[in-house]
Amino acid sequence: MKYRPPKFRMPWDLFVFLTITTAGFAYSIQSLLHPEKSNVGTPYFQVLTQVRATEFAANQPVSAVANLGCLEPNMVRRVTSADGTIRLKGRVCFVEGTGEVSHSQDIRVKNLANNFEGTVFFRPKDGSFTTDLVVLQSGKNHIEIGWKNPASGGIELARMEVFLK
Repeated sequence: MKYRPPKFRMPWDLFVFLTITTAGFAYSIQSLLHPEKSNVGTPYFQVLTQVRATEFAANQPVSAVANLGCLEPNMVRRVTSADGTIRLKGRVCFVEGTGEVSHSQDIRVKNLANNFEGTVFFRPKDGSFTTDLVVLQSGKNHIEIGWKNPASGGIELARMEVFLK
């Protein structure tokens, strides 16, 4: 008797299962390697970062938020605060929609009273920004907000006076 190896016939449902699993695995690997191109959901590491940031913020004291609106060169705003810190929000209006200022290092925030430099989070899409908590000292605080003017290459300044009670 002659030996014949058995013919392996894959059932159609196993074939469909393996095809879908392989395609899903390939898509998952692509999404992990290039999360900016993925249109499905939020990547795990971004969700984890947002959760940790929320937990951190929940443990921090509440601070005042000053919405500056459109920043204009040489503008001065005056604010009174009872908190030891303040968060600044606003927009660099001449940049709106152009994206010419593209990095947070193009905008600087500094409290001249104690030389504290704040971190600026900038959104090039609409020219808006938010700072971290700027530390205040008792009495008058002069806060300078500076940004680079892409047209002239010079530094534009806006000032804010915060009186801490």
